Amino acid sequence: MAQDDLGESMRSVQMHGLMGLLTAMAMTACDDGGNFDGPDKGMIVVGGAGGEGGAGGEGGGGGDIVDAYCEGVATAKCEYVFKCVDGLARGSTFGLSGPSLEDCVAAEATRCLGDTRDRADRGTLRPITEAEISACVDGLAGTACPPGSPDDWVTMFYQFYGQSCTSTGRGIVSDGGDCERRTDCQTRTNLCDDTCRPARPADIMSDCVASGRRPGDLNADANCVGGSCAKLVNNDAGKDGICTVDCTEGFGCPAGAYCLRSSGIGGIATWYCTWPCEDDGDCENDFECTPINADEPAEKHCAVRSPE
Repeated sequence: MAQDDLGESMRSVQMHGLMGLLTAMAMTACDDGGNFDGPDKGMIVVGGAGGEGGAGGEGGGGGDIVDAYCEGVATAKCEYVFKCVDGLARGSTFGLSGPSLEDCVAAEATRCLGDTRDRADRGTLRPITEAEISACVDGLAGTACPPGSPDDWVTMFYQFYGQSCTSTGRGIVSDGGDCERRTDCQTRTNLCDDTCRPARPADIMSDCVASGRRPGDLNADANCVGGSCAKLVNNDAGKDGICTVDCTEGFGCPAGAYCLRSSGIGGIATWYCTWPCEDDGDCENDFECTPINADEPAEKHCAVRSPE
């Protein structure tokens, strides 16, 4: 999204409050090639590599602006969620740490710094301005909370947040350019496979070693092109995890894939890419076509079946 469009979305939020937020969320999600399809499914990626462009030149930014950026986007996210969501849902629905607002901001800022400072040092971070940081913080601070259950709007919130806040810290490496991290890539739907390229279905249908305890838990895995491994249910095939992409903000899934949210009951919510299917022939690497959401038994994805 161009900066002028971003500013217009944020002005819409500030002028129209709740309705402005929901409208801006819907417009932003559609602009990036994805359609919100309900709290259980998350987003289906219907386009190709249509991420943001327009970032060029030398990357970077000094340590001060990197600190300010990470502190700002962390503060904006945590303050909004703590304002609009109570208790355990901040973790089980939004995937945030706690229990206090300060704990949440510290954890989110630390996560941001680990990635952003590395990219600033290597010159793959687009220049960030103080005005962009303020637009994120002030825009969310002045926005009313949506009605209803947070389950109904969490996915749209993260798509909006990804456009209005973290997109300012995106990479500058163009398609085919050398990269070390997915976030080096200028096109946010791209993955880093030594070079920046669009995601492919095979990227989310490879075996990996999962360290999580619950199905859907994510852990980092450098052997996965998308950088993440999702824990699978117990199964007779002996598969532990499946390579995937953390798509919390709606980016990184292959065209046609779903970005699903783990319920996070008793834990932290996660978002990850899965491949929809009609039968086992649509899946690769001996993964099976099976329902993974008990509430939607007709919807099948490439995963594993639980023992009978």
